[in-house]
Amino acid sequence: MDLSRQKFAVFPKEIWELEYLEILKLEENRITVLPREINKLKNLKELYLNGNKLTIVPKEIWELENLTILRLKNNRISTLPKEIEKSKNLQELNLRGNRLVTLPGEIGELKLLEELNLENNRIKILPNEIGALENLWIFNLSGNKLASIPKEIGNLQNLRMLYLENNQLKTLPRQMEKLQDLEVLNLLINPLLFEERKKIQALLPDCDIDLRDVEEGETYRNLNLALEQPLKILSLSLEYQQFSLFPKEILKLKNLRSLSLYDTSLVALPKEIVRLKHLERLSLGLNQLKSLPKEIGLLRNLRSLDIGANNEFEVLPKEIARLQNLRSLLLNQNRFKIFPKEIWELKKLVILNVNTNQLDALPEKIGRLKGLQMLDLSHNRLTTLPSEIGQLHNLTELYLQYNRIKTLPEEIARLQNLRKLTLYENPIPPQELDKIRKLLPNCEIRF
Repeated sequence: MDLSRQKFAVFPKEIWELEYLEILKLEENRITVLPREINKLKNLKELYLNGNKLTIVPKEIWELENLTILRLKNNRISTLPKEIEKSKNLQELNLRGNRLVTLPGEIGELKLLEELNLENNRIKILPNEIGALENLWIFNLSGNKLASIPKEIGNLQNLRMLYLENNQLKTLPRQMEKLQDLEVLNLLINPLLFEERKKIQALLPDCDIDLRDVEEGETYRNLNLALEQPLKILSLSLEYQQFSLFPKEILKLKNLRSLSLYDTSLVALPKEIVRLKHLERLSLGLNQLKSLPKEIGLLRNLRSLDIGANNEFEVLPKEIARLQNLRSLLLNQNRFKIFPKEIWELKKLVILNVNTNQLDALPEKIGRLKGLQMLDLSHNRLTTLPSEIGQLHNLTELYLQYNRIKTLPEEIARLQNLRKLTLYENPIPPQELDKIRKLLPNCEIRF
């Protein structure tokens, strides 16, 4: 029975009458609680509850003796009860995208479990009993907060795929050498040192080990490893690693050209960033920044700056006008109410993204940015555009959807290189749309 995407807020009680039901799908609803009566479904073999709002898993669910597949992905579950041990026939358990911090030791009683997915939780430690899952084939622990793996992992003799990406692992137990049937081991985005990398490769010579974050010649995703040869590192990406405070060790990478701190919970950029004088690309998107230090203007080689999706930005430091080599500036998803005047000095800009702010007017000075090729003004409060928009002769993409625009200036016809124009979700009358089509006959226009 498939009752997915039906906007159920409560579990339909009529289901209790279906005593011979074997498969039940209630995915992507709004269910917050599973009633105890669920144990009446004695013949249930597969239960799919992905994408609801569950915070706990009632102990009665583990009393379903015939259950072989249980999927609870993308809920809000923070704990598992010890009664999990009763689910002796479970073969697949998916708890990806929840809020688990620990696992009960009783999980080791699931002797028939073949696939366990715990990706994107908050697990800091695994119980030693995890080594009792003798039939486990696939084990996904990516995106947690593990600093260590218990030596009992070596008991999982049938393990074929182990995903440990994006944790806090600095070392792995030697007992992993027992996993001679392991085919895939993902260790991307972990603070493993170079010697540890060599050790694990020696322990599992026939395994496909993903250590791209430490491969020479690519973007480094491991700060500890980068610090072993700081003057050779040109590109560092610490995306999705949570540290809030800027790691000052980065400043030792004096020849760095590219730095990405996207989605790291960063709250401030230190003025010492100026030491990275060779920096050409700086990505600070999806953080908690409210401002930039004035020293940002001294990064004269900067070509790309991303401070999108910080949500608190309202102003830019005036010194940003000194970034005369800047080609790409992303200011989307912030709180700008007026255009930062400093932008008009950035004559080499090719890409400007200010979507999802609170802008109600586009200044006439936009005409100064004659090198612009992509301009995203969508999701703002604009009612019109200045005639100077027609001076952007190199513009190929213009995004205006979700504004309050009723008309466009006739100067838009001068944009002979424009190939894409989006206008949907604007109160533009039909006769105006016809006019725009005639003004831009070679442009793809989305109304």
